[in-house]
Amino acid sequence: MTFSVHTHTGAHWHARLAPGATHLVMPENLCFDENAMETLTALERLRRRLETVRVVKGRPSKHSRGRTRTLGGYTAFETMRRISPAAALVLAAEYERCLLRTGGRSNVINVERWDNSVFDTLWKVGFFDLVWAGEVEGPDISADEVVLRMQSGDTADPIEVDKLVEGLKLLYPDPVETQEGLVHLYGAMIEAVANVMNHAYPTSWAKVPPAALRRWWMTGAVDRRNRRTTAVVFDRGVTIPVSLPNWANAEGWLRRMSRRVRIIPAIDDPGSDGDAIAAAVEEALSSTGEQHRGTGLAQIRGFVDQCREGRLRIMSRCGEVVFSPRQQPLVRTYDVPLEGTLIEWSVLL
Repeated sequence: MTFSVHTHTGAHWHARLAPGATHLVMPENLCFDENAMETLTALERLRRRLETVRVVKGRPSKHSRGRTRTLGGYTAFETMRRISPAAALVLAAEYERCLLRTGGRSNVINVERWDNSVFDTLWKVGFFDLVWAGEVEGPDISADEVVLRMQSGDTADPIEVDKLVEGLKLLYPDPVETQEGLVHLYGAMIEAVANVMNHAYPTSWAKVPPAALRRWWMTGAVDRRNRRTTAVVFDRGVTIPVSLPNWANAEGWLRRMSRRVRIIPAIDDPGSDGDAIAAAVEEALSSTGEQHRGTGLAQIRGFVDQCREGRLRIMSRCGEVVFSPRQQPLVRTYDVPLEGTLIEWSVLL
């Protein structure tokens, strides 16, 4: 089997997989809702692959032009048939981290074989600004489901959040009706970004990344037919379960954890991460007294409770909690870590 490869120099060549080379096959459905374990596993493997990338600059030898070359490994995106906005954000963030670390773009191959919906979502989120894929034509941005270009930053400045919320507003034919809901979403996202900058990258953390990689990423999406708005914030920081023992409300959180799991797990034990996140949100809400007030986790959660229908997903390390109005939270702990924190709101406005 041969592969179509475009490089940073603009060259286009064909390759075959070298004997013994490894390749990563992405799952058909990269989605935290419908295929969480396969999605987490694929993203973890992709992360490890990208962290070993060394970009080689310079043009290929003239003697090798026209020949089929060998490829040491590749990631097969052509196997995907669907990718959710949240998964697309995490994937794009990993490629941007690789770009920031190496100073060069990674290659993606066989783009002409990719599923149209996967290509469209990745194009809209800005993925193709981060990789070398040759000349590819963009999708139709007038579709019912639209994903906004990924924003990334390393400060708590609200300008980027404002840009994203304004972009969401413009996707609705009647923005006045959605104004109030988007104002509350703006407040919740500001809190999420502030939490990243205040807690996600402590200098005492043994694995604290270089300054250029201490970032957050966000995107938004609108299903205009169903009036569903999605907003996602992601970071690659220390994670919520690791940061909780140093939290201002740690004493109340510890009491809730002891009631939930009978013991207080060690920081390096991810086996109760879902319960740790749920207990932290409960303590944050209890401390403010009103779900729609306060800061941090309380406001992040409180926005969903004001919507006629909505859901908040918090994933951090191995834990996941999904909150919906007037329902008990859905708590899960996975065997594979996210390596960071993902906050996703999906609401009807």
